[in-house]
Amino acid sequence: MYNRSRITAGLTILLLLLFVAGCNQKEESQQPASGSSSKQAASSSENQKGKEVYDNVCHSCHSTGVAGAPKLGDQAAWKGRIAKGVDALVQSALNGKGKMPPKGGNRTLTETDIRAAVKYIVDQAR
Repeated sequence: MYNRSRITAGLTILLLLLFVAGCNQKEESQQPASGSSSKQAASSSENQKGKEVYDNVCHSCHSTGVAGAPKLGDQAAWKGRIAKGVDALVQSALNGKGKMPPKGGNRTLTETDIRAAVKYIVDQAR
């Protein structure tokens, strides 16, 4: 017969495996529409990367507010954080803050990945 701790441990391992599997998904190459300026293409590419990082890593906590994480799109929760600036938010994400581990728990993310995700999240809260 299974006890609660074994079930909880099994579910935790399953969730961790699903999280890691999501982190290993490859980004699909996207070409900017013809006539787009390189600045718009770069911005679009960064936004795409930010959404991808959010969907694969940040979503786990920021969609539900787990452990006090501010939810995506919650203007009130993000207002004070946004006021500190994107650089401060990037540093928090890189180094961890509160119960959020460094890089959201995905050590393979680069500072560029983190910055793109932070900008994506900030854009959703404006």
